[in-house]
Amino acid sequence: MICGWDESLDAGLEEPPYDSEAERSIGRALDDFKIVFFYKQKIIVHTGGRRELWQPSFTIPWGSVVVDYVAPCNLEAEVDRRSLIYRKNFIPAVVLSDFHLQTPVWKPALYCALNYIHEFMFGLPYSPERS
Repeated sequence: MICGWDESLDAGLEEPPYDSEAERSIGRALDDFKIVFFYKQKIIVHTGGRRELWQPSFTIPWGSVVVDYVAPCNLEAEVDRRSLIYRKNFIPAVVLSDFHLQTPVWKPALYCALNYIHEFMFGLPYSPERS
C-alpha cells in the first residue's frame, strides 16, 4: 500500500488503446515507475504566432509534464522542432523517437529525465510515495 492507496484498485484498469508498440512500451515504463499519466490529452501550444491543438503521447499531471513520442519520419528534425516548441511554451517535456527507444538504457534515461524535471519543479526527487 502506497500512501493509503490500495493496489488492488489497479487490477481492473485497462491499457489505453495505444497508437503504436513504441507508445505501449513508454506507457508501460511510466506504469513501472508508478507515474500517473493521461494518454493523448490535448494541449494548446503557440507556434510561430499561431495557436495549435496538439496531442502529446503522454501528459503527467504533476507540473503538466509531457512525454512525447515522434513516429519514424524526419526523426531528428521533428524531435528538435517539438522540443523547441515545448520549451518556448514553458512546457517541461521529454521527446522520444525510435532512436532513443533502441538504446538499452532508454528506461533509466527516461526516469532520470523525469526525476530531474520533478526535482527542478518541486525541489525534491520523484518518489511514488509522494505523488
